[in-house]
Amino acid sequence: PVRAITFAPGDRKFCSGADEGPLKVWDFEGCRLERRLHGHEWDVKCAEWHPRKAMLVSGARDSLVKIWDPRSERDVATLRLHKGPVAATRWHEGGEWLLTGAKDQTLKLVDVRTMRPFATCRHHASAVTSAAWHPLDPELFASGAYDGGLAFWA
Repeated sequence: PVRAITFAPGDRKFCSGADEGPLKVWDFEGCRLERRLHGHEWDVKCAEWHPRKAMLVSGARDSLVKIWDPRSERDVATLRLHKGPVAATRWHEGGEWLLTGAKDQTLKLVDVRTMRPFATCRHHASAVTSAAWHPLDPELFASGAYDGGLAFWA
């Protein structure tokens, strides 16, 4: 199954991620596959296009977070942040921070300029399955877990 679809900021391209195979970058207007991004060893669970730049982030069952230049077919960074499948990846609206969540019940905040985590958030009693930044307050986010639990973070 397809687990992730994300549009580029200008809507001319989109990316899909699925259980089988690599991330795929598509030409939206022409409805055609442009390239395959190989790099994850297991199922891709989530992906998101950067809000301002030609960059993608993806998370997968291999516990890796990868940052991609979608114009090439290689990842530009591999982050080993979690001890379980990564199910949530979200860019901060400014693009300098990245939020990730995984089966290890944690969320990580990463400074993309240094590619280092600056915070680990622990609250959930089961796998983190989703995360979202607040639309008006750039320092707030929410997360959801497999057991139905929700958490709000500041």
